[in-house]
Amino acid sequence: MPETYYDPPRVPGADVGTKQARYVRHLAFLVVTGTIAAGIASRAFPKLHAVLIPLMLVYPGFAHWLAEFLLRRARPVGTVNATLFVLDAAMIGLSIAAMQFAVVPSLMVMMIVAANAMALGGVQTFLMSVAVTVLGSIAGAILLGFSLLRYADTPALLTIVPIMGMFIYLAINAYFSQEQRDILLKAQQEIRAQREQALALTRRLSKYLPPQVYGALFSGRRDAKLETRRKKLTVFFSDVRGFTNLSDEIPLEQLTAILNQYLNEMTRIALKHGGTIDKFMGDGIMIFFGDPVSRGTREDAVACVSMAIEMQKQMHVLRQRWKEQGVNTPLEIRIGINSGVCTVGNFGAESRMDYTILGREVNLASRLESSTAPGTILISETTHQLVKDTIQCRSKGMITVKGIAGEVAVHEVLDFRRNLGGGANYQSVDRPGMTLVFDVEKIRNYEQTKVIDALVQAVKILRTTTGQTLEAEASGFLIRLRNGEVEPDDREKLIQIVDRCAKKLKEKIT
Repeated sequence: MPETYYDPPRVPGADVGTKQARYVRHLAFLVVTGTIAAGIASRAFPKLHAVLIPLMLVYPGFAHWLAEFLLRRARPVGTVNATLFVLDAAMIGLSIAAMQFAVVPSLMVMMIVAANAMALGGVQTFLMSVAVTVLGSIAGAILLGFSLLRYADTPALLTIVPIMGMFIYLAINAYFSQEQRDILLKAQQEIRAQREQALALTRRLSKYLPPQVYGALFSGRRDAKLETRRKKLTVFFSDVRGFTNLSDEIPLEQLTAILNQYLNEMTRIALKHGGTIDKFMGDGIMIFFGDPVSRGTREDAVACVSMAIEMQKQMHVLRQRWKEQGVNTPLEIRIGINSGVCTVGNFGAESRMDYTILGREVNLASRLESSTAPGTILISETTHQLVKDTIQCRSKGMITVKGIAGEVAVHEVLDFRRNLGGGANYQSVDRPGMTLVFDVEKIRNYEQTKVIDALVQAVKILRTTTGQTLEAEASGFLIRLRNGEVEPDDREKLIQIVDRCAKKLKEKIT
C-alpha cells in the first residue's frame, strides 16, 4: 500500500495524512489475509497459500520500519517513496495472484489501493499505483502459477470479507477526512486571526508613513532599500506664529489638543491635494509634491499652492474655535514654497531609513517660510512661473535669505484668480463682534438654504444696534456675530460684505 513520507516542516494535516496511509496499508493487507483464510476454509484456494498469511500480516510493519530506516540513513524522500511503491505493488500483485484473480476480492483490494493513491498523490500516483500493481500481479501469477477462480465458483465468504473491508476503509477514510477537516478549519481560523493582527499592525504602521509611500511599499511598486533619485518637486514649509508663546499661557493638555487639531486639519487638506507629508516638526510641517506620484511639474505646483491657500482659510475657522475655548493668542501660519530639482528617496541605514528630500531647493523653501509675514504665503520665482495662470500673486521684489547666495525674487500669494475681480467666492472677516468665513465653492447643496438664511439674518441684526447674537456653521461657512460688540465704524462695511456673500451664493443656486 503506497505511503508518502514528507519533508519537514509539515503542513497542517500532514501527520493525519501519513497516519491515514499507515492504517489503510494495514487494512488492505488484513483484507487480503482474511480473504486468503476464507478461501482456504472454503477450499477455494490451495492450503499451501496459508504460508502467505503471516507474510501479509508482517509486511505493513516491515514496510514502515524500512521507510524509517532509509530516512534515518538520509535517503531522499522520493527514493523512499519509490521503494515503497515497488514493494507494495509486488505484495499486492502477489496477493491478487494468491486469490486466483477472484473478481470481487481483487476489485475490492484494487479499489482500496487506487482510492488511497489518489488521495495521497493525485492522478499521477494513482496511475503509477495501478500500473505497478498490475505488474506485481503478473509476477505473482508466474511465481504461484496462474489460476483463475470464476465468479460463479466464488464462495459467498470470499465476497463478504472484502466488502466488509471496503466498508471499514470508507469509515476510516471518513474519520480521517473529518479530522483533517477540523485541522484545516482550525488552521484557517489561526490564519484569519494572524491576518487580522497583521492588518491591524499594518494600519498602525501606516500612520508613520505618507499614504503614497505606504501604498507603494505594500503594493510592491517600491522596495524598502537605500536609493535616491533627482526629480523636480514643489516643496512646502509652514509653521505657526504665536504657538511658542501660547505654550506658556495654557495647560499642556490643552496645548496638545490644539496642536493635534491643527495638524489633523492641515493633514486632511494636504492629503486632499495629493501632497506627500515629509514630517512634522512641532507646529511646523514639511510637505512636497511630485513624488512618489506626480501629475506633472505645473500641476504639482498648482496643487501645492492651492493647498496652502486652503490651509490659510481653514486657519480662520480654527482660530475662531480656539477663541471660543479661551485661547486669545492670535495664531497665524507662515508658508514658504519653492519648486526645483531635489534629491528624493530613502536615506539612512539598512536597519533604519527615512523617506525624505534634500538639496538647495528644499533649503530655499524653508528660508522663504522664515522670511514671510504671519498669515501669508511666499513663493519663489520658479513656483510663480508655474502657477501664475491660476493663482494671483503680488511681487515682493528681491530678498536675501540666509544660506542662499545672491538675492531671490519672491511673490506673495493672494488668491485664485477666479476669486478676484468679478466677486468674491471666498471671504474672511475677523473684526470685533463678528467672525465670518465664506467659501462658496465648498458650501454643499443641501446646506445652501441654511447659509443664505444665516446671512440674511446677520444683515437684519447688523442694521440694528441691539445686543443680538448669531452663530451658524456649515461646510465652507462660519459666522459668529455679537452685535453689541461691533464697532460703529465697521457696521456698514460688514453689512456690505455679508450682503455680497448672500448674493454670491444666490447666483450660484440660480
